Amino acid sequence: MIQQRQRLKYLQKHLRSKGIDFRPESYNWSVIQALISRGDRRLAPVLERVRHYGDSLGSYRRAFNDFQGQIPPLEYYVHEDWDLHQPLPWDHLLGPLPKATLQKHFDSAGVEVVAV
Repeated sequence: MIQQRQRLKYLQKHLRSKGIDFRPESYNWSVIQALISRGDRRLAPVLERVRHYGDSLGSYRRAFNDFQGQIPPLEYYVHEDWDLHQPLPWDHLLGPLPKATLQKHFDSAGVEVVAV
C-alpha cells in the first residue's frame, strides 16, 4: 500500500509540472469500491456491520475481520481474476445486454486472461 501511495505522489508531482491537475483517489477507498462492486450475498452481514461501526475505512476493516473465516477473503473479491464462466454475483439480474453480448465485447477488447 505504501508503494501505491508513493507512485501516486510521484505521478502527481510530475504531472503538475506539465500543467496537469492529477487528483488520485484513495487506494483504500478503491479497494472498498471493488469489494462492493464484486461482492455477493455473503457480504450482506459485513455491510450491515460496517453501517453499525460508522461507515469509515476502519469500519470496513473491522467488519470484514469480524466475519473472517465465514466469507471469502478480501483478496477473492478485490484482486483475484475470476473464471469467465463462473456465475457472477449479478447474473440473476436482467441487464440491457445478454451475457453472450458482454462476452463478445470482452473477447474483442483484446484482453489477455492469464491463468494463475
